[in-house]
Amino acid sequence: MPLNPVIEPGCEWTDPDHRGRCGFCGGSEDGYAKRDEKNVWQPSCWPCVRPKNPPPPMEKRKTIGTVFTETEADEPAPKKKNPGLAPSTKRPKVN
Repeated sequence: MPLNPVIEPGCEWTDPDHRGRCGFCGGSEDGYAKRDEKNVWQPSCWPCVRPKNPPPPMEKRKTIGTVFTETEADEPAPKKKNPGLAPSTKRPKVN
C-alpha cells in the first residue's frame, strides 16, 4: 500500500518494503525516520533517532503532612435519621 508522502512524510520509511540503509550512519535501518539538516525525512536506525539527552528520571513525590489522620474525640456522633411513622396494623374490611 503506497503512502502519500505529502500527508504522511515520516511514514514513508516505516513501511517494511522501503527498509534499507540508515541515511545518517549507513547502518541497517529498522523502520524509523528522522529529519535531516534540510528538514527532509530520511530513513534512520534507532541509535540515530533516540534522543541524545534523555530527560532525567522523575523524582518521587515527598509526603506532605502526616500519613495517618487522627479523629477528634470531641466530635459529636452523627445524628440518626428520623424513623418516620410506623406502618399501621389496622386494615379496613373489604367486602
